Formats: sequence, C-alpha cells, structure tokens
Amino acid sequence: MAPRSLQKDYERIVKDSERLFKSLDKASQKEYALMLRDLRKEVADIYAKYSDARGSLTLAEMQKYNRIKALRSAIEDIVYDHTSNVKAGLTGVLKEDIRQSYASSMAAMGDVAGVALPEKISGEAISAILKKPVEGWTYSERMALRTQDLVVRLQGAVTNGFVRGDKVQDAVKAVKGTVEKDFIRFRSFAGDINHKVSQSAVKESVITAGKKANIETTKTWVTAGDNKVRDAHALLDGQTVRGDEDFMIPSGPWKGYRADAPEGFGEPALDYGCRCAIVAGIKTRES
Repeated sequence: MAPRSLQKDYERIVKDSERLFKSLDKASQKEYALMLRDLRKEVADIYAKYSDARGSLTLAEMQKYNRIKALRSAIEDIVYDHTSNVKAGLTGVLKEDIRQSYASSMAAMGDVAGVALPEKISGEAISAILKKPVEGWTYSERMALRTQDLVVRLQGAVTNGFVRGDKVQDAVKAVKGTVEKDFIRFRSFAGDINHKVSQSAVKESVITAGKKANIETTKTWVTAGDNKVRDAHALLDGQTVRGDEDFMIPSGPWKGYRADAPEGFGEPALDYGCRCAIVAGIKTRES
C-alpha cells in the first residue's frame, strides 16, 4: 500500500471530488425538471389542438400539414436548450475538480518533500484532460451523442403514442419516463467522468512534480477495498510505479493491459464505473 503520510491526503482528494459532484447533481436535477416541464407543455398543447372528442390523437392526424415534423423539431429544440445548460454546469465542475485535485496533490507532495511545488495547473493541461478520448470519444463528443440519443428516444416515445392513439395523460407519462431514465443515465455518466478527470489531474501533478530538481515521484494504485472491486483491479491494488510509468495488470484474463491512471485502459470493461485512485509517493534523488 502507499505510505500512510500521503494515503489520507489522497483519500481527501477523492472525497473533495465527490462533494463537487454532489453540487452538480442538484443543479442537473433542476435543469432536467425544467426540461420535463417544457416537454410536457409542448405535448399537452399539441393534444389540446388536435386530439379528437375522446381525447385521443392519432398518427394520421399528426401527419397532416407537417404537424409531426414541427413537434419533433420543438422536442429537439427543448432538449438541446436544456442539455446545453447541463453540459455547461458539468464542464464548470469538471474544470474546478481538475484544478482542485491537481492543487491538493501538489500541496501534499510538496509538504512531504519539503519543497514548494506549483499548485496551479495550466489551462492547456485542463483542456488536454477534457479532450482526451475515452473509449474513442472525447467528453464533448459523448455529451453530443447522449443529447441526440435523448432527442430520438423522446420523439419515438411520442410518435409511438400517436400510433396507439394515446390520450394526453399517456403521452405525458411516456415523456416523463424517458426523461427520468435519461437523468439516471446522465448521473452515472457524469459521476464516472468526474472521477476520471480528478484522477487524471492527480496523475498530471505526479508527472509535473517528478520533473522538478531532486524529486522522484511514484504512484500507487489503490482500490475501494470492497467486494465490488473488479478482479483485475484487485490485482493492481498496491502496485507502485514511477510517476511517468504505466500500471500493468499482472495476471488473469486482462494480463498485460496498461493504464497511466484509473479509467485509463481504454477498455469499457476495465474503465467504466472505476472507483480506484492514485496515491503519490515522493523521495529526494539523493536518498
């Protein structure tokens, strides 16, 4: 395991990252609620205009005069308006998490080494962390894909209701269910990427500190220590490498797979939902 003198410092970094995410979670939930409000109103207005005497609205009726095309466009606009706000909030939290994790890591290493280490990460480094592809897609690309997926699922849910001849309460219920399911998925996605960028910032700090005169850095892989830890990650628990080296899975089905930090394998089965963390080690070159 990593030295006790730094273990608690890096546990604090993880907890601080989780606290930042909680503030995002509340704001995102509010934005999703506003999205649902606008979508429900849009659908209710359509039913008020075009439903029959029984309150049903059919696909045949909605295909008149490009009504369904206009509704799909309205759904798309509403989703993009609100998800752009969600993305802005998430991006702000991710950037702050990177700055905070990097600064805390530098401060911890500097205290142990007895040297002053720069605690401010550059804007270029922050951008590089956010733009690093995960499973082939950057953060922004994954957000765009998620947004388009939500649009398509909402459009499909409403259209299927027209095929069945649903009434307004059924249509609104379908919209509500789709939005609520997407928020659960977003929460998982955002929590995962928040942890990833925090650990990437720690890794960056270890490399940067290692470039300073008379300082050698190491990093140790530490798991969450419970029965949810992947077998491959359990094999990495306590593995220590130089700050600029990769961790490597020593045995098992994933033997030989390498990562510079948790969630850095580029393999969904090894990365998604990972709760592992880096703990830095410091020593002077003369020792």
